[in-house]
Amino acid sequence: MKTKETFEIVAPERRFSKREFTIMFFLSVACLTEGSCFSHIAPFYAEESGKRDNDKTQFGIVFGIHPAVGFFMAPIVGQLLVKTVKAKKMLVLGMFLDGILTIVTGFLTSVPNGTPFFAAGLILRSVQSVGFSMAVTTYYAIIGAELGPWAHICLPIIETIYGASVVAGPAIGGFLYEHGGFRLPFFVLGSITTITAVFVMATFPTIDKGSEETKYSWAAVFDIRIILNVLMVMSTFIIVGFNDATLAINLQQFELSPTYTGLCFVVCGGLYSISSIFWGIMSKRVGDPRYFVVAGAALSCIAMAFVGPLPVLDMRPTLPLVLVMQAFMGTGYGPSFVCSFMHSLGVVTNERGLPDNLGTYAMLSGIFMPACFMGNAIGPMLGGFLVENYGYRNATVVVFSIVLVMLLMEVWSVLHDNCSLGWKKRTEQKPSPLC
Repeated sequence: MKTKETFEIVAPERRFSKREFTIMFFLSVACLTEGSCFSHIAPFYAEESGKRDNDKTQFGIVFGIHPAVGFFMAPIVGQLLVKTVKAKKMLVLGMFLDGILTIVTGFLTSVPNGTPFFAAGLILRSVQSVGFSMAVTTYYAIIGAELGPWAHICLPIIETIYGASVVAGPAIGGFLYEHGGFRLPFFVLGSITTITAVFVMATFPTIDKGSEETKYSWAAVFDIRIILNVLMVMSTFIIVGFNDATLAINLQQFELSPTYTGLCFVVCGGLYSISSIFWGIMSKRVGDPRYFVVAGAALSCIAMAFVGPLPVLDMRPTLPLVLVMQAFMGTGYGPSFVCSFMHSLGVVTNERGLPDNLGTYAMLSGIFMPACFMGNAIGPMLGGFLVENYGYRNATVVVFSIVLVMLLMEVWSVLHDNCSLGWKKRTEQKPSPLC
């Protein structure tokens, strides 16, 4: 059984070895390129699909099918990493598949309008998602196996890199689309990802599977706190998916160019990138990282209330208001995944007795990544349907309600664990400062 802390604090003289630096560098580059491949269609695909006789609901489905496939793939990848497939092989195969399929998607210009264009886009995004989920799920398992003492820093760094890709992807995609047409963004970003996969295959060190004592078992994570953590992550990514799919539609009222529309995504993604490292470092400075999850969810609720704004608010939408709420969203996203993951890791290692190795991280990744994917799937599909049938402002009511319910449930869990149980353990330890 481990001590109360998930990991021991790294000694001041401890430094990254060459192997550890190589691992972190290539994981960061891979995350940046693949995240850009996923997100770069946001500022222009809705417009292009409209020209091809597809409606907003169909666009939402195409955008949402990527994470929907990932929802089913991530737990499979987690099991394979625990049992059979080596992490490096999984990472390289995933990157190759993602990059090549992104390039192929550029040839959708040769597909007839209407249903054929919709079906082809749906199939290509689905297969692309298989590669994306293989690689992304592997990131967190590798961090656990090789960079465990720095997990509270390395995890938010990867989240920061992903946030940077969310910023860079739409901005680059909008610029390339405006200056080179539909094919150019797919060709450029897909080629970069494929080339990166070649470098990873040639230089990335082999990852040791570690101890065989980890078993992929639902019983190990069947804890109400972990379940709520997973649901909170899913609700956060519902906002992410909704915003990615509908922000460009909402911005059409301001008559911005594709380049400026892409730059508007920078606000949310940029703040997400900056805040993730801060939240990760702070998660080691408090007894319960979920304090920050609650704070982030509260910011997300405020953002969803005013980005429309909600119909009950007698306000007119303005570009500055939208951008400020994008900043609130980005800051609110930050602690959701990192702090929830770190808290759940503490539960399974400190209370369930699981080891700190690749298997445990792969198991948790196989649970948390589907939540991310499912949220990213529900958000665009729900957003496309609601915006088309009820308008953007009414659509925000539904997403606001989802996040508000999860916020209240998380507040209950935190108060129960840190206040109610704190009173029972008063003789053993100090109660939470919240009580």
